[in-house]
Amino acid sequence: DILFDTTAIEGETSATIRVVNAQGEDFLLTVGAELEDGSRQLTLSGKDQVFVVGGRDVASIMPQVDVLKEPEPEPAPAPEVEPPPEPESGTGIESTPDVDDAAAAQEHVETAAEEGATEE
Repeated sequence: DILFDTTAIEGETSATIRVVNAQGEDFLLTVGAELEDGSRQLTLSGKDQVFVVGGRDVASIMPQVDVLKEPEPEPAPAPEVEPPPEPESGTGIESTPDVDDAAAAQEHVETAAEEGATEE
């Protein structure tokens, strides 16, 4: 049945069901408390009427608790990563001086190698 002169469910509501159809349209069905005859009032978002449906019809659209999707858990925050420690002075790591050309770079490598050989 359709109650054309009524725009809201009379009394308490017992459930709200979100439905997404094949075209991706989103609707809310609001179901009222059970009436004396076992029927329930129902509203549909976007419609200004109240519908009266039988108890069996309501049972057929109410999802069973065991088939409801669990809400997606919030993603865990990313673990904090500490930056690598700064090298301490005297670790044996020398910075390379700026060089202008390949010949100067080669000379620097050879000089460093000779100094390393004489330290032993």
